[in-house]
Amino acid sequence: MLFRLVRHEKTLLIRPEFLNHGGTVFGGYMMQWADEMAYSAASLAFTSASFVTKLFGQFDFKSPVRGGDIIKIYGEFLRTPSTRFCKAFL
Repeated sequence: MLFRLVRHEKTLLIRPEFLNHGGTVFGGYMMQWADEMAYSAASLAFTSASFVTKLFGQFDFKSPVRGGDIIKIYGEFLRTPSTRFCKAFL
């Protein structure tokens, strides 16, 4: 059985417009970036297809992200003979 994992990565500087009144990043931005990364990973694997977000899993905020921080966002696409699976994580 063939498995193929393709991983994509983006580095992002947290700018002031991403911050809430407490000086940490809005959770909605994190969700947006994860969704965009999953879409990018899937689009690069299937260039002629169109995609929609079917399910958002859980977000586990382990530490605050503050202005000036640099984060990495990853997207993975797993291809098997019978399944296509894409996920993103920060």
